[in-house]
Amino acid sequence: MNRYFFVAPFYDLLKRISFGDALNNATINYMSELSEYKDFLIVGGGSGISLPQFNQDQNIQFIDSNASMIARAKKRKTNAAVHYHAIRFEAFDTNQKFDVICFPFFLDLYNQNEATSILDRAKSLLNDSGRLVVTDFYSIKKLSNWRQKLLLRTVIVFFNITTWHRHSKIFNIPNTIKASNFQCINLKEFANGMVFASLWKKAEH
Repeated sequence: MNRYFFVAPFYDLLKRISFGDALNNATINYMSELSEYKDFLIVGGGSGISLPQFNQDQNIQFIDSNASMIARAKKRKTNAAVHYHAIRFEAFDTNQKFDVICFPFFLDLYNQNEATSILDRAKSLLNDSGRLVVTDFYSIKKLSNWRQKLLLRTVIVFFNITTWHRHSKIFNIPNTIKASNFQCINLKEFANGMVFASLWKKAEH
């Protein structure tokens, strides 16, 4: 189990120091496009940076395994109806179908096989016309700039030490999503190509 309560009090500050506003901008990139959708599932929502973007007609199930992050998220002002769950996604028990599922910097917590299982479950919870929003880091292999590689490696090492993070590298997340039978609608890069925000739908057969 990851120990993000060690960094929860200064998590947003660390993001800003390392990446400026790029991670936050990536996280909220598609929110305006999804304003007509009603039922959202946010997994690994952290401090709830996206919550102010939602309107009064939207309902959100907000999951984060860390109670400290949930407490910070609850302080965000939002017009939506939000239900908070301090639980791992794997343990989240629901029969509800969602219009949109969001994974903000979540899949990088897993190895590729585990992420595939996560994506399979997401697909089962998503309405046929629903959307999957994934925001995350590219793998180090994709980065061509040595400064970017060094920064990403530093971030990984820091979280390994402070949160008992289990993984030392990030796999190719977009390719893994595609292999899980999702079709990319749009992908946009942030932080000089280190980070991507992506919008997906279920692949048509």
